[in-house]
Amino acid sequence: SQGYQVFAVCSPGKWVNDIEKEGISVKTIKLTRKMLSPISDLTAFAKLFFYFKKEKFDIVHVHTPKAEVYGQIAAKFARVPVILNTLHGFGSDLPSSVPSWQKNLYLLLQKISGKCSSVVFSISRDIIEKAKKHGVFSSDKLKYLGRDIDIERFNHQKYSDEFILEKKKALGINPDKKVIGVVARLVVEKGYLELFEAFKKVVLKFPKALLLIVGPEEPEKRDGITKNTAKDYGIENNVIFLGERNDTEEIYPLMDIFVLPSHREGLGAAILEASAMARPVVSTKIGGIPEAVDDGKTGLLVPVKDSDSLAKAMIFLLENPKIAKEMGYLGREKVIREFDKKIVLERLGSEYEKLIQKSLDLQFEENWLKRHSRAAIDKGEDYEMLISLSKGFENYKIYFFDYFKKNIKENNQNRFLLDIGCGLGYYCDIFAKKGFSVYGVDYAPEIINLAKEAVKNSSVNFQTANIYNLPFANN
Repeated sequence: SQGYQVFAVCSPGKWVNDIEKEGISVKTIKLTRKMLSPISDLTAFAKLFFYFKKEKFDIVHVHTPKAEVYGQIAAKFARVPVILNTLHGFGSDLPSSVPSWQKNLYLLLQKISGKCSSVVFSISRDIIEKAKKHGVFSSDKLKYLGRDIDIERFNHQKYSDEFILEKKKALGINPDKKVIGVVARLVVEKGYLELFEAFKKVVLKFPKALLLIVGPEEPEKRDGITKNTAKDYGIENNVIFLGERNDTEEIYPLMDIFVLPSHREGLGAAILEASAMARPVVSTKIGGIPEAVDDGKTGLLVPVKDSDSLAKAMIFLLENPKIAKEMGYLGREKVIREFDKKIVLERLGSEYEKLIQKSLDLQFEENWLKRHSRAAIDKGEDYEMLISLSKGFENYKIYFFDYFKKNIKENNQNRFLLDIGCGLGYYCDIFAKKGFSVYGVDYAPEIINLAKEAVKNSSVNFQTANIYNLPFANN
């Protein structure tokens, strides 16, 4: 948690207990996946608002379309200081089954809720470009985050040949069979129909080939498919459906090739997981997938809804196991280099620190102004103007009183100032300009680096430290 007290809000479901086991407090508020459900959505919005207001969160970070819209607006109304949104897709990429007027409505709602965002993260650069193109968010709010993958959990080196043989035996997979695997919900937009058509051609070339499918059925979706769909293609004897699994890290090693022929994809977490497991990937040239797969290096990309090209790619990798193996190794290297969760979470944590510090500085300034500045003017007290704020509180000025002036200016002949928890160094800069020798310390190296960038005054000495280990001779 990196020093944060973490709460989660989600719909009721089987994952709630798993989240709570991680020490996270969970509030269940039902958010339907249906595009339009006014009564349910307004109920959820009201519950979110009252929950945020009650808990007085410093940060609310939302994911998925419904939470993006209703969560951010509720947080804004509840006066949450920092509101973050992570885009896993974009409104214009909604399924083809969604009418155009609903897509346009969602884009409008994204634009409205986006005004509440402190920062809008994206898991892919493709999503950022689409957001800019449609003008939904201001460019200065959009930041690339990436997708975090646990490279220790998804590590093929943990699994021996003996383990793989035993796992195959437990699942009824003949060890002599070539296995092509897919991990995705059973819906048309994941490219299953093209995959089934392409796999028919694979079976003609490799009669013992097996298609291993991991993912839940979603009968409530318009484009949902079932196990019986494979029968329509005559491949049911070469297909195993495993359903939804929580041990996918043990399933990927069973695959010779991983395939995901999606019609739309923000980035593709399953693709990155498979690559982390050193599996070669066959996927489509759509959305953020080309950022996850280096075509010709870590896998092969084919046009969307092109079963012929899909079949050729899978057959090529089955016929060239050395090339496939090399692609798998390069894929893991790519994930370690670009998508290791440590890298992504460090990127996120740095943004959290900056936004919290900015929020705290602004709140302090606002509260100080309300308590003292106006009171000083109204009572006619003697004061000295210290700083005029150019952002956020343009109509106010900050003043310091006689007592403060005397104790700082007259009794401190050496004019030293130590600012513990200096944040971005605003006040360090002010006092340095007034002739003080200023030392600014903060426990977070990232904050100190930002302070050094923000404060160009070379006389300020910034250091990473805490109050028990100050970096000065006379602590």
